[in-house]
Amino acid sequence: MEIKAEEFRSLRQGLMKVNQYIRKFMKLARYAREDVNSNKKKQKCFRRGLNASLREQMVTHIYPNFNTLMNHTILLEEE
Repeated sequence: MEIKAEEFRSLRQGLMKVNQYIRKFMKLARYAREDVNSNKKKQKCFRRGLNASLREQMVTHIYPNFNTLMNHTILLEEE
């Protein structure tokens, strides 16, 4: 289980589309519960793994919850 937790901690979007990254993030997050046990931590982990261009576009925004953050990221990629 620790191997999966480390895989989660090192997860980066890379060449994946945002939807693919979200699915992998959600799948691996269950192995690193301490890292995502609050909305703030979950958002931080998610942003950390995004490609630099998306991360830069989102840096000035505050999102009320993780779902809003995910949806906004998907919309940014589509534009």
